[in-house]
Amino acid sequence: MVVTEINWVVLVRDFGGGDQVSERVRSFVHSIDSGCCVVGTANADPTVDGAEFRRVDLHYEGHSQFAWASLLNNELERCVRAIAESEDVDMLVANDWSTATAARVMSEAEDIPFSVWLHSTEHTRGFMDDHSEQIRSVEERACHAARHVLVSDPETRNSAVHDLGVGQEKILEGQPEDLPGAMA
Repeated sequence: MVVTEINWVVLVRDFGGGDQVSERVRSFVHSIDSGCCVVGTANADPTVDGAEFRRVDLHYEGHSQFAWASLLNNELERCVRAIAESEDVDMLVANDWSTATAARVMSEAEDIPFSVWLHSTEHTRGFMDDHSEQIRSVEERACHAARHVLVSDPETRNSAVHDLGVGQEKILEGQPEDLPGAMA
């Protein structure tokens, strides 16, 4: 599907297959009342009704999720830059920590506000990754730079406030439809 006007860009890594996060993203995209583009990897489901899908190519054979996410953010930045050159983008939404750096960098470079959506935090996930401190740092920087921090549940809200130092006024709990510009 080609959207004639793109106002929102949602950055995802991969989604599809009916998992909870994928369904949240799909529901959110359906709620946006203006043009939407979803940017994700080849593993993402390109059939999101009401949105244009743009795929970023990413080949990585390592075992570090953090290194993979760093490469992903480079590709997402390139794609968002190309979209912003031809469209008036009103909002970027980073679906989780793995896309937050691209949203933050492009927000600063192109003067586009962004929001970050936390489905969990590294703290609530239990610091299980070798790069947990770096992931936590990415989450913290994104949350402090974002216009809004969307959280999926009370535990994530508490972690955002107490572990990442996010002000209560920035946090929207529940559905991302609460973001300004999405349909209520």
